[in-house]
Amino acid sequence: MMTIINVFDTATGYFFSTIRTPGRTVFFKLMTMIGNPKTAVIIFILVSIFFLYKKQKKVLVAFIITLGIAESITYVAKMVFHRARPLHGLVIETDYSFPSGHATAAMALYGFLLFYLLRKKTIPTPIKILVLVLGVALILLIGISRLYLGVHYLSDVLAGYVVGAIGLLIGTTFV
Repeated sequence: MMTIINVFDTATGYFFSTIRTPGRTVFFKLMTMIGNPKTAVIIFILVSIFFLYKKQKKVLVAFIITLGIAESITYVAKMVFHRARPLHGLVIETDYSFPSGHATAAMALYGFLLFYLLRKKTIPTPIKILVLVLGVALILLIGISRLYLGVHYLSDVLAGYVVGAIGLLIGTTFV
């Protein structure tokens, strides 16, 4: 018997398999690279150095807590649920599927950067709106890339966003 989650997961996977084109595949591989753990680590290090340089230790601690919580929950969940990835993905992934680490990292990392930039009083409101729109689009596109490439189910990506948001909500309370 299929649960409602299985229905949405299956329907979403089918939808993305029907819209694949070479151009879209290149675009979504780029989006997935932006959410890749290696990319996230590089950005994390650079942003951490920036916060240290600016002597914003409180912000740095919040940043570390945000990502630490989000990534820890993701790791534990993958080990607990052992959910296999969808078959026939366009890229090869070897770890478990639930929750999506890319979606978690996108929400926690880029969400924190949005939080930081949107709180800056020196940035004009129109620029903040543009940053918000672009940041949210990036976070969404990273999650969509995982669906398009066929390496995650919709429930994996949504769970990743929730886990990232939990880390973000907890971490930002320290600023």
